[in-house]
Amino acid sequence: MRAIGRFLTELAGVFLAGVLGFLAMLLLAAGAVLASLIGCVSGLFLLIALAESAWWLHTHSHHAAVTALGYYGYAAGTFAVIPVLFFLKENLTGWPERRRQQLAMRRIGMLRLAYDAPFEPSQKKFKYWQSKASMHRISAPDMGFRRTDPPQ
Repeated sequence: MRAIGRFLTELAGVFLAGVLGFLAMLLLAAGAVLASLIGCVSGLFLLIALAESAWWLHTHSHHAAVTALGYYGYAAGTFAVIPVLFFLKENLTGWPERRRQQLAMRRIGMLRLAYDAPFEPSQKKFKYWQSKASMHRISAPDMGFRRTDPPQ
């Protein structure tokens, strides 16, 4: 009986993961369609603004100039939405990869190396017989630099 229960639990988990994955793919596809529609609308606003600019060059009408500037603003505003959408997509979908990289760096002990590694070779030779506790101590290697400011 327990084996059947475990099997059904595993089957329900796989089914739920498949449904959630399918919904996530639909959401990503809808985001791609939204980004392309926003791009098309931005292009349409830009074409209208260019036409109004050409009309202003022909007639020197104040209304045509103001309308062209307004449509340039619309085009810029809708065009600026596209990077925002991609930023939000990266923040919403990129966290598993960032988390995996952080965990891998912690496992191999290279987290300090990624931020503030000294790139000059150390003058001290590494002692392989050091204890495990002293190996995990955070300290800068001795580079042989001495202070040269005058005594006070």
